[in-house]
Amino acid sequence: MKFDHSPQLEGIWIMYLRKSRQDNPEETVEEVLSKHEAMLQDHAERELGHRIEECNIYREVVSGESIAERVEIQKVLARLEDPNVAGVLVRDASRLSRGDLSDCARIIDNFRFTKTLISTMMMTYDLNNKMERKFFQDELLRGRDYYEYVRDTLHRGRIAAVKRGCYIGSTPPYGFKRIKIGKDHTLEPLEDQAEIVRMIFDLYGKERMTPYEIACRLIEMGVPGPTEIPWDKNRVRFILHNVHYIGKVIYNQRVSTPVMIDGQVVKKEIVPPPEEIIVAEGIHPAIISAEAWKLAQERIES
Repeated sequence: MKFDHSPQLEGIWIMYLRKSRQDNPEETVEEVLSKHEAMLQDHAERELGHRIEECNIYREVVSGESIAERVEIQKVLARLEDPNVAGVLVRDASRLSRGDLSDCARIIDNFRFTKTLISTMMMTYDLNNKMERKFFQDELLRGRDYYEYVRDTLHRGRIAAVKRGCYIGSTPPYGFKRIKIGKDHTLEPLEDQAEIVRMIFDLYGKERMTPYEIACRLIEMGVPGPTEIPWDKNRVRFILHNVHYIGKVIYNQRVSTPVMIDGQVVKKEIVPPPEEIIVAEGIHPAIISAEAWKLAQERIES
């Protein structure tokens, strides 16, 4: 369906850009958004006769399936209440939402009751038209189904990688750097930081210092923190519990799951049952000895 250049098209047009899981994983968020912006600007010039101004472009640079997790789409929906906004340009319908049924309903209601058009590369939707609304709804639900399929596929892929001994995190633990071997990633020790890790385990296991006392010692020594933030007891505790230091890899030790709190569905981080946590021998070398690890864990358990 093409624009018919009716008076309904007059007004402000907004562009919404978001990177999707189906996009090329080798491309950065910025590369994907830039490519889609160029496509939509060409579309706008061809169909509207003008480009979309920068002040009317919204770029989603964070991941999240629900509207509640995506700040930019919330801004777009808020702007629809402005009667001067005629429509929103988007790469395809699923870019607006791959959330659950309540998110789909919210998207549809916002566009329908503000009489705002949605223009994709393939079709322009007027959600006050019953047939177009049904077609748009089906597109959102198909996007949701595809999102769940990709999420499950990625989950299985991560499990397989961990069982091969790969490191699948994006940020390496303190004491390591992340390197690529073929298509897989693993860890390589940073010797200056590895010495600090060994010292932490010795201070805790052999000298019986508390995590707080160890953090104070490291600050006194002028040792930079893991993320350029001063050491504290929680950072020390995290290192003492981290199995990567004995040459292992772990997956699923904490998961984000939706729960109902005060009538609202929110994401909560939980520790799954032990049988769902995967620990495997890593292909990276250990930083500390099995004896130092055992001594520290025995003290933690006691």
